[in-house]
Amino acid sequence: MSKSLPPNWKACKFSDIAQINPRKPSELNELPADYPVTFVPMSSVSEKSGSIEEGIERPLSEVKKGFTYFAENDVIFAKITPCMQNGKSAIARNLINGLGFGSTEFHVIRPTADALPEWIYYFVRQQSFLDEAKSHFRGSAGQQRVSAEFVSEHKIPLPPVKEQHHIVNRIKEYLSRVDEIKQLRQETRQEAGAIFPSLLSSVFDDVQEQVIPATIGDVVLETRYGTSNKCHSAPVGVPILRIPNVANGGVNLDDLKYCQLTSAEEDKLLLHPGDILVVRTNGSPDLVGRCAVVNFNEAEKFGFASYLIRIRVNQSKVNPNFLSYFLTSSHGRKAIAAIRRTAAGQYNVNSENLRAITFPLPDRKLQDELVDRMNEQREACEVMKAEQAEQAKSESHLAASILAKAFAGEL
Repeated sequence: MSKSLPPNWKACKFSDIAQINPRKPSELNELPADYPVTFVPMSSVSEKSGSIEEGIERPLSEVKKGFTYFAENDVIFAKITPCMQNGKSAIARNLINGLGFGSTEFHVIRPTADALPEWIYYFVRQQSFLDEAKSHFRGSAGQQRVSAEFVSEHKIPLPPVKEQHHIVNRIKEYLSRVDEIKQLRQETRQEAGAIFPSLLSSVFDDVQEQVIPATIGDVVLETRYGTSNKCHSAPVGVPILRIPNVANGGVNLDDLKYCQLTSAEEDKLLLHPGDILVVRTNGSPDLVGRCAVVNFNEAEKFGFASYLIRIRVNQSKVNPNFLSYFLTSSHGRKAIAAIRRTAAGQYNVNSENLRAITFPLPDRKLQDELVDRMNEQREACEVMKAEQAEQAKSESHLAASILAKAFAGEL
């Protein structure tokens, strides 16, 4: 609160306007053991919506001891990392019989008549408050917590209650608009994600009537699954590419794992420039069939894991990027979906079915020209995605700006 407050506002400690972690009332002892109340584990508080999404009905006797007590209109605030930084806080509303119990990792803030629950709730959800709370963590790494003393002593600006009502309504109105913007931009991002596969499909539509279709099996030298050897983070042995290394149409070398391979295994599993890696197994159907072309130097040794299939093509017949772009296109995604199988919650494709996929195969010169065209389309889509990512960052800044202005008396 570096800025001066409006004349009718005052700066208070939380302890001036709220009870921090109020004691359980003695009246609870007079209630029957099976008296229903609401139980709130940490997982029931959504950091996104800032609300209790799945309160659980429990008999009082089961939760009366060993859990945190709170009541209707109390603000519950996660005190342990990383839940605190993630913004797990909520106003306790619609509690069964007005009583709640929950994780011992909640602080409870019970406002007096001088403060609205929403005023306190929005204040503790500010990023600036979370950052300062983090700087006052106590405890060892992984078990760090915000102390009740920090909350009690922290200053909060306080206008008259009538003005709090007015400002809280403005906050809700503005944050609702921010949510609408987020939703619209999310829909735009989803539509943008579908543009590139659609553009690729239009390229293949242009040539498919001019050429005889081929199967992947017609152009491959080999398809092979990767190693099932256990990998580790220590850089000993050969780096092994895994599913996360095949993303956004390329191969990235982030977060590499390693394993020891015998000479015979290296002969089978080392990657060559032009090899195509295809995700063959995943819990998400959208990720199965995701592929990328290996483009690093052959002198660099890399193997690949068993959840990937390597397609090694005859490059005199097909440009690997041409085939990779086909599998990425809407037509390719449909072909993958047609051969995809599911078992035990996992989606899979196998090399035999991959070989059976058909695609238009013009002569190699035309393939190269079309790959150049698709490379340009890809670059344009990447620019658009980068712009959208920047816009997404501004959404969180916008919400933070609204709250900052609200508590400075500028809303």
